[in-house]
Amino acid sequence: MENLPGPDEKEITILEYLKSLLNRGTQQAAGDSSVTASLTETSTQFPPAEDGSTAGKRFPWFTAAAAALALTAQLFVNSRVALFGLAFYLAAGVCLFLGQRDLEWTLPLRAGANEAWQFFTGRTWLLIPGVLFAVSAFLFFSSQRFTLVTAVLWTAGIIATLAGLWNTYEKRSSARQSMTERVQNWLVADRAWFLAVLFVVLAVLWFSFTHLKDVPPELVSGQVDHIYTVRDILMGNAALTHSRNLVSEPLQYLWSALISYLTGNPPAFAWLKLGYALANLTALYFVYRLAAELFDRWVGLAAAFLLGISFWQIIQTRALLGSGLVLPLGAASLSYLFSGLQKHRSNDLLLSSLFAGLGLLTNKLFLIFPLAGLVISLVWLLSGKETGKNRAFWAHILQAVLVGAVVIVPLLRAVAVDPRAYLAPILSRVSGYENALSGSPLLIFLSNLWSALGIANWSNRSSWVDGLTLRPALDAVSAAFFVLGICSAVIARRKLKDWRLAALLVLYPLLLLPSAMSLAFPLENPSLSRALGALIPIIVLAAVGFRAVGAALFRATSQTQKPGFKVLLSGAVLLFAMSLNYQAAFVDYPAAYRQNAWNASEMAKVIKQTEQNTGFLQNAWVVGYPYWVDARAVALEADRADQVLALMPDQLEQTANVPGSKLFLVHPLDASSVEKLQQLYPMGTFAMFASSIPEKDFLVFQVEP
Repeated sequence: MENLPGPDEKEITILEYLKSLLNRGTQQAAGDSSVTASLTETSTQFPPAEDGSTAGKRFPWFTAAAAALALTAQLFVNSRVALFGLAFYLAAGVCLFLGQRDLEWTLPLRAGANEAWQFFTGRTWLLIPGVLFAVSAFLFFSSQRFTLVTAVLWTAGIIATLAGLWNTYEKRSSARQSMTERVQNWLVADRAWFLAVLFVVLAVLWFSFTHLKDVPPELVSGQVDHIYTVRDILMGNAALTHSRNLVSEPLQYLWSALISYLTGNPPAFAWLKLGYALANLTALYFVYRLAAELFDRWVGLAAAFLLGISFWQIIQTRALLGSGLVLPLGAASLSYLFSGLQKHRSNDLLLSSLFAGLGLLTNKLFLIFPLAGLVISLVWLLSGKETGKNRAFWAHILQAVLVGAVVIVPLLRAVAVDPRAYLAPILSRVSGYENALSGSPLLIFLSNLWSALGIANWSNRSSWVDGLTLRPALDAVSAAFFVLGICSAVIARRKLKDWRLAALLVLYPLLLLPSAMSLAFPLENPSLSRALGALIPIIVLAAVGFRAVGAALFRATSQTQKPGFKVLLSGAVLLFAMSLNYQAAFVDYPAAYRQNAWNASEMAKVIKQTEQNTGFLQNAWVVGYPYWVDARAVALEADRADQVLALMPDQLEQTANVPGSKLFLVHPLDASSVEKLQQLYPMGTFAMFASSIPEKDFLVFQVEP
């Protein structure tokens, strides 16, 4: 066991920090001043340090071999050579185990708190008005709309309930530093950490906001529904659920409406993508917090970096298909859940329940989070004997149910009014409600779960709209270190018997269940959108793998050696991971997207260009054709969101009485519409627009006034 220094002790450089963590001497590690002062508690390392050993100065051949073998294995897997990939991964696991036996790497774990649990210690009388406000909100939500009255009642219910359960006696560290003081300390005593943080911040900001307008490059129907739902909210129609959308829960649309209102811009594709990119920055913080609370700040920083550059996260954030707030709320809920159980903080458990409840107002995949929270709490409960543990468990469950019920009052009201509308999308996937099951439900589920477990390293079956199908969900570097992270956690768990490692490992398959439960449509599994919650434990475990390998390499550096080569090697690995994710998110994804999406933006440009050339406002229509472009997407791209551009072939005669210039966009195979337009407007002219994308040409029929 090693003790982390108190907040008044001087921080040291990154190299000294790594050596002090990993050498067998009794040096002290620098405290983590980047999350909260609560992270300056004791940290358990595995294996424990020993005095007088020279093992820390030997090159970690086993661990280095494990990293090389894992990367080679993933390259084989990416080439669909599964047998060689599996063999190399097994060899990597053996080398990692031998590296642990040779004391090449350690896995630091934050020690838990010993303070007594405190529940229901303060103003519990506030629960009465909190419940009354929630019940009143439920009744007033009968209008199926968010109004000023319902919003005030609902918010008051949440605030009063949280205040009634809030532990006012909970002790927090009094040595918490301001951000200015932290930065000053980093610049003076820990410049390497400051540069590492700066690099990560710049990298994730660039990945979050680069090519924001161009990725994805075109609007599809699901995104059009999203934008028009936000427009409805801004016009006062804030419904409790939005059934026309792929995801009906309201919170994400309210968030997009808020972004549009604050920026003063009408809802548009680029602005909504910006709003979700901003929200996702909070996911990076909470993933950092989760990993740093469990292990150390370097694991936290690695986790934030890997999540920030992950093409899986970037595509899901920008696709506008209902996943924009999943990672921020999911990471926040899990972070507070682990810290609450680890440090006996009932207030953190309250916040975990709050964010889980808000998640249920965001996406149906959050239905798995109450189960995940229960399983994690049971793992904690069964991990050892502590005074008051059983009582704390039941108190935690009671307040979680109470807070969750108050938070999801709008959803409860919507389900009470029309349960079929809410349950139909779930039943259509988990049963034969819409499509008959192809076999035994149990066998289909087990097959789906097996397939879902390979989502990070083997393949996914997402659509081209929100993923890159038939390839691993992680880049080769992250996928390799994810496997090493699993091996590291299993090896450490074998010795330390720490409940957090077990919970982290169990969390991965648990959060894959929304995808694996697609029994009626097994070909949709694994789905990047439904399995998005699993990205959180995946990223943390990948960061653990980075920590084990990186710490082993720097541990081998003696006091007189220069770490330049190892720094360059580490930097090369990180840059390689960045290049792979950039290629996937900003080259491969938009290329596949363009090949499959209809070119609504080019059609909109034709309308705008014709108006500029003629000087007249055009009466423009998109003549309907099966499986062609969504006319609403053309309207949005042409800045005509309030106009209906869709025109069915049997409605062409109705345009004869419309005065002014006329412009018709027609599918090139729609011979009947072409013939009818020529009969109606003999003086009209046809032209074929040559699209920049093969097989996306379309006809332009123009009629002068």
